[in-house]
Amino acid sequence: MSPATLLLLCGGMPVLSAHTGQNFFLVEDASVTAPGVVQVGSQFEWTHADRMDTFGIEPSAMVRLVPGLALGLQSSFAHEGSGWQFQSVLPALQFSPDLSGWKLPFQVMFSAGYQVTDAAAGHSHVHVHTPPPGPPIDLGPDAPPPDPSGGSTSHVHGGSGTSVIHLHGTDALMSRLALETSLPTRTQLAWNLIAVQPDGENLSFATALGLRQPLTPEWSVGAEYSGDIGANGQRLLLGTVGWQPNHHLSLRLGVGGGLTPSSPDVTVRSAVAWVF
Repeated sequence: MSPATLLLLCGGMPVLSAHTGQNFFLVEDASVTAPGVVQVGSQFEWTHADRMDTFGIEPSAMVRLVPGLALGLQSSFAHEGSGWQFQSVLPALQFSPDLSGWKLPFQVMFSAGYQVTDAAAGHSHVHVHTPPPGPPIDLGPDAPPPDPSGGSTSHVHGGSGTSVIHLHGTDALMSRLALETSLPTRTQLAWNLIAVQPDGENLSFATALGLRQPLTPEWSVGAEYSGDIGANGQRLLLGTVGWQPNHHLSLRLGVGGGLTPSSPDVTVRSAVAWVF
């Protein structure tokens, strides 16, 4: 891994997952901030699967419009061996209703947006599997039979084969329900139900669960899970550490891997968020 990559993983460049607040990578929390608050940041990701390395950057911004309502914008760029390419942009609305009068033990958040992709980027439903030099390897359960000549093989993703947590570049309606609560130990617990409707395909679902435990006012540790609902889906588990020196700045690092054959072998993520 190059020194530049290590610098990125350590948060050496502005890198917040646009899907989350300041505390999680894979999960959205249900936090409500005051109108006019702006949050910017980005997430950097390195993923290793079947001896292949991919990199991704997701800059994002979110502004609270009125109490309980926010507008967010996320863009995605990826490096999959042929240089950096723009992949998608996702504008979304987030709604956190005030349920304090109901005296519920948790907060609720709904979000919905539409992902628009760049078809010219080449990362679409047609997914090419290219075996690297060396002994034969397992390219995943969704790969077609290997080419007898040893070359690349391609196939079309679609229908029940769509992965929600790793959606190949396609226009899609994306929505999420988030529940969040705090335990007596000051542990933050958040759960998500995610629904994705790609254009011309069936509705697919995934779940995500995040746990964050403060150790000091600045430092915290946590664990996160995200997985497709259904057979042959992707499932990912992360261990995380966070540092929040003040109310405005949040830095996070996550390391984990996949739990199914179609999931990444290893993934490392870093993120920074700044709240104005």
